[in-house]
Amino acid sequence: MLSRHVNDELLELEALTAARDFGAVLKIGAPLLTQPWSAEEMALVRFYLGQAHCRLVEPREALAWLPMARQQFELQKDERLAVEALDWGRHAIVEPGDFLL
Repeated sequence: MLSRHVNDELLELEALTAARDFGAVLKIGAPLLTQPWSAEEMALVRFYLGQAHCRLVEPREALAWLPMARQQFELQKDERLAVEALDWGRHAIVEPGDFLL
């Protein structure tokens, strides 16, 4: 179970992603990578950072985070998030810039 503080930070990243405030996702999410969280929590941070970089048409930066997130989701047997991370990674490689919609 996530601690209250960690849960709040992850919920904030999720909300900022949903609101399409990708600059804020990067600003808040990047420092979270230095905290000693569980592998599951870190995968979520990496996932939100990767998605934000995709949306900002920064494919190299996105690919720094999405494969690691996907790998952890696969280890957790979280197929939905593993596929989402894989799909975002595909967009970063094949279709950079198609995230402006």
